[in-house]
Amino acid sequence: MLTFARPEASIFALEKTNAMKDSIDFGSMEIPKLFRKLLIPTVLGMVFSAAFVITDGIFVGRGVGSDALAAVNITAPLFLINTGVGLMFGVGASVVASIHLAHGKVKTARINVTQAVVVSSLLLVAYSLAICLFAPGAARLLASHPEIKLVYITGYASEYIQELYCVDSKALPAAILTKPIEMKYLRNALSKIHEREKQAELLPIKNGGTVTYLSTAEIISIVSDKRKLIIRHQGGCVEIYGRLSDYREKLPASFAQCHKSCIVNLNRINRIVNWASIEMSDGSVLPISRTYKDGIKTAVTLINS
Repeated sequence: MLTFARPEASIFALEKTNAMKDSIDFGSMEIPKLFRKLLIPTVLGMVFSAAFVITDGIFVGRGVGSDALAAVNITAPLFLINTGVGLMFGVGASVVASIHLAHGKVKTARINVTQAVVVSSLLLVAYSLAICLFAPGAARLLASHPEIKLVYITGYASEYIQELYCVDSKALPAAILTKPIEMKYLRNALSKIHEREKQAELLPIKNGGTVTYLSTAEIISIVSDKRKLIIRHQGGCVEIYGRLSDYREKLPASFAQCHKSCIVNLNRINRIVNWASIEMSDGSVLPISRTYKDGIKTAVTLINS
């Protein structure tokens, strides 16, 4: 008696055999073969991850500029936290799921993996929202502050010293030291930085042939009126000829521009009315323009955090 198998059954058996050949059996497969199967995907994953970081740096540095590239590096710890959370849940869930799979509990293993994905996703979403809502505070926590002075320490001064002075003057370090570091040179550098900071607290005001030095802490606001600058301070008011941009560069980070014709001392603000105007400590009221509104919000948050 002849029996004929159904074509559908033969195709199903062939597909099942091929699937078994392509699958990775951690229980019975030889270790060298298992190692080869896992090596290539793992190495490729690391290569693509490194390529992503390099490409990201090229696009940001070339397309946006050095400030954006610096911002990416400052926020690197935030990305590492994301990676840490993902690895924690990923590795933990894989171990628990593997134990359940070894006992034949496929449904339980799937539930464990789903729980890990959902919980880690919710945590990262909450974490990202918190960073977005409190961005200025997060930036300050990561040591991103304009008043921080950098001491550049390198063992390759002869190679990079010329390139260092080709960058923007605002990005230059306060001092440069070479390795190995000697404490007397470090103390000397810090002492000079402190002296420069004290000198920076005085703003030279040139009026005709007279130069007056005002303490920046006593200055309340600087307002441009046509060709004149009106400098209000604790002792009164000074009117001189000049441009607002010339003095903006000389003022410390406690000053911010709220309008194209106004610079205010953030430490001399009495109140801000609906982010439309600022009442200063001398009673004067200055407008906040749309162009400088976000900048004022960030500056006020930073100075008060």
